[in-house]
Amino acid sequence: MLREMLYPATTIVLLLSIGTLAYPQLEGWSYIDSLYFSTVTLATVGYGDITPHTDAGRLFTVGYIIFGVSTFFVILVRLGEYMILRHINETYDSFYTKLPIKTIKFKD
Repeated sequence: MLREMLYPATTIVLLLSIGTLAYPQLEGWSYIDSLYFSTVTLATVGYGDITPHTDAGRLFTVGYIIFGVSTFFVILVRLGEYMILRHINETYDSFYTKLPIKTIKFKD
């Protein structure tokens, strides 16, 4: 299970890190504000309390939204798919292992 979660978790951390490191350079925000804005943007919450004001910051945000949000949701879908399939497999395995197994006798 750890291996299946490592790639998505690393990708989400990488996406948040890109925003957190870019916005202080583009907008002059603190790292906390940048992490907050990146998280709110990727989660598509969009409170609107912090917004980019420079052209460079706005252009970066357009690309960040298009790439980041789509990647973020693909990862969430894959994680959901993994969890559902894992649950189905566990349910299937436990159902069939609890069935009484009768031996088949062949006539000679």
